[in-house]
Amino acid sequence: MLLISTRRLSAGQERQWIIPQGEIEPWQTPIEAGTNEAWEEAGIKGKIEKKPLASFSYKNQCIKYIVLYYPLEVKEELRDWPEKMERSRIWINISKAKIKIRNKKLREVFEIFEKFLEKK
Repeated sequence: MLLISTRRLSAGQERQWIIPQGEIEPWQTPIEAGTNEAWEEAGIKGKIEKKPLASFSYKNQCIKYIVLYYPLEVKEELRDWPEKMERSRIWINISKAKIKIRNKKLREVFEIFEKFLEKK
C-alpha cells in the first residue's frame, strides 16, 4: 500500500496518513480524476479499476460529498510530481497501514481493499 501525508495546515498540526483523493472537475470522469490525483499527490501512475471498490459520504459546511475509492495498480513511481514538496509517501503492508490511518471510514475502505486483494 502506498500512503501519503496530508498537507500541514497550520502551525502545531500533525500530519496524518491518507491515500490520494480529491474532487472531480466538471470535465473529468471519476476515473480520470482518480488517475490525476494519484499523480499529483503521490507521484504514481498505473492501471486503475473501472468500478469503485468502496464509497462513503460526509457533510462539510452543509455540502454533502460522496467519496469513491478506486484501486490503482502502481506501474510507475515518479521521482518528481506536483505535490512532492508538500507531502511524504511511504510503502507499507496493508495491516500496518490500517493502524496508521486515524479516519474510521478510511480504515473501513482498507478492510474492503484487503478483501479485494485476497480475491485476486
